[in-house]
Amino acid sequence: EIIEFDYISSSWVVIAVGERSISNASTQLQLPIEITYSIYSQDFKIISDIYFTYLPNGEIDLVLPSHGQVGTHVVITGQSLFGHGGGLSNAFIGNLSSSIIASSDSMVTLIVPEDIPTGMTNVKLVSASGAVVRKDNVFKVLPPGEITDVQPRSGRWGTKVIISGSNLYAYSANITWVTIQGVPASIDYYKSTNNEVHVRVGPLLNNSYRGIVIETSNGVSIATSHLNWSYLDLGTIDSVSPNEGTNGTIVKIFGNGFLAEDGSLNSVFLNQVPAKILSFNDSMILVQNGDIGQLDVTKPLSVYIEAVSGALTIGGYFIQQETGQITHFSPIHGQEGVYVTVTGLNISSVYDPI
Repeated sequence: EIIEFDYISSSWVVIAVGERSISNASTQLQLPIEITYSIYSQDFKIISDIYFTYLPNGEIDLVLPSHGQVGTHVVITGQSLFGHGGGLSNAFIGNLSSSIIASSDSMVTLIVPEDIPTGMTNVKLVSASGAVVRKDNVFKVLPPGEITDVQPRSGRWGTKVIISGSNLYAYSANITWVTIQGVPASIDYYKSTNNEVHVRVGPLLNNSYRGIVIETSNGVSIATSHLNWSYLDLGTIDSVSPNEGTNGTIVKIFGNGFLAEDGSLNSVFLNQVPAKILSFNDSMILVQNGDIGQLDVTKPLSVYIEAVSGALTIGGYFIQQETGQITHFSPIHGQEGVYVTVTGLNISSVYDPI
């Protein structure tokens, strides 16, 4: 084998072991080390008594995924990926150095580097010993995903937002995380597609980032800073009257900003129980309390108002009582003008006291 000299002195030599032929790459060989040098145009040879053992070359078996964009996490499996060394000193996808996330002698995880050209490319692992394990034409670099629009451009906690663009899943199976202005948003997976991601905005946090970020299951982050999204003031609930009742109780909710930016309501919940909306404007809502069914809602919990845009107003409290029941009345007959005494459970809380 032809061997390159890296360093040389009168007492020691550092050499790079040459590439083995394909026919013996998978076998173990023992060969002497032979050094040839020249003095005044005369060649001399030194042959060692100690043999160097050629070990089988490391081999890449599989690269997954087989395609992806910049930032994709790529898992490489194989045999002797460290090249019989103590670890990796570098790794390359194409001709660009790649970040190593995790590594073992049988599995290595890399990140597709920035500025890599699209198309089929190679994977190369460089051992700490200098050994190289590579495989050609095993990964295809694809164009990166891009966010091109977001609608609406403003809203508040709960607002439904559509993020548009191309390749928003970044060639992965799923989206794992979306943030708007650094705030995590809930993802509607049923409506989301590769070109449209549907989310609901989370509560505003003290965060300096003003862009939109989509993170996918293969480790890619698709970000934009030029499409700013503005948080609007939250709606407020000032009072709930009455703040307790049973199924059918008429409740007035006072405050401001209930209708958000779209001018209409979607739903009202009193302590988790959906209420029937009777009338509304931006500062007052009149509802009729619903049936608690099997819900355990005897503790005071907030009133929950959702505008058509998804924007939420949460506050106040309401205590659900058991549905009123008439257990007895006396007398059981009589003419016009007779006084009848009615007894039971919660019979005066359905509307106003009798």
